[in-house]
Amino acid sequence: INDLSGSLGISQGSLYGVAYGNNQFMIVGTSGGAAFAAIYNGSFHQIKLPSDYTSLYSVAYGENEFMVGGSTNSAGALGVYYDGAFRDDSSMLPSNMFAVTAITYGNGEFMVGGYISSGNYTYGELGEIINNSFSIISLFNSQFASINGLSYAYYEFLIEGGLTNGYGGIGYYGAGEGGTALEVSSTE
Repeated sequence: INDLSGSLGISQGSLYGVAYGNNQFMIVGTSGGAAFAAIYNGSFHQIKLPSDYTSLYSVAYGENEFMVGGSTNSAGALGVYYDGAFRDDSSMLPSNMFAVTAITYGNGEFMVGGYISSGNYTYGELGEIINNSFSIISLFNSQFASINGLSYAYYEFLIEGGLTNGYGGIGYYGAGEGGTALEVSSTE
């Protein structure tokens, strides 16, 4: 195993996500109080991000592009890296989504998990991006306090996080045709 961390140039930060696609890796996190993203294809190439991005928590590859999610100074951050160029898509997020914590890709769509602010509390919420359009999936009735991870297999998205009852939880969402909430279960 080669230690490549010195090649990244990260100072006082953390790496939160990595994805592989198109014969390269994308790595995301924080460095020096700002969001960090880099492509590795034999050597590291740092990606220029919008100056208000404070952290990137997740990255996924699909449809020949990397999608990254995190937070800005005042809202959620969502961006796309394709063919050497970065595009900020944060404006497609709901205004009360203040962080994107998980992203995955499957069956022609990106699934995005993050935090929504609603009055005096926050909760985890899901959305899907199909044809460059974001829509909230309101099937879990705010049962998730946080969404920490998303995976895709066998035409289903697996959602992992913390439930509002204080226990860990897992949810399933069928991909395509509007999806169906199959189950939310708790670790209690």
